[in-house]
Amino acid sequence: MKRACAVLAIVSVLALGGFGSSSAVAAAGGPITTQRVRILVFAFYPNVFKVSSGATVTVKNLDWSLFQEPHTFTALDGSFDSGPILATPVKVVAPDAPGNYQFHCLIHPFMNGLLVVTG
Repeated sequence: MKRACAVLAIVSVLALGGFGSSSAVAAAGGPITTQRVRILVFAFYPNVFKVSSGATVTVKNLDWSLFQEPHTFTALDGSFDSGPILATPVKVVAPDAPGNYQFHCLIHPFMNGLLVVTG
């Protein structure tokens, strides 16, 4: 019961934006150079986001501490792949070419999202 309450509390914080993206954006609307993505209860938060080409995406697996469950952050076209994400956050560099990049977890393909890379 305590574990279920803890998961519900974390999901609630995510829904309210407490662990969402943490992008560094220039004051004048400049490029998004970093993005934080969280994995919790077999989902990416956020699952759709925009970054500048070559930006760093840091992915943290909160499911590891809850369920000991590994995940990946992998482009469907193979342009990026985090490898297994366990307890330590992993940094992935966004592609240089602008475009839309669908991503998923190789271990759990139902976990998916969209990365939009701008020039």
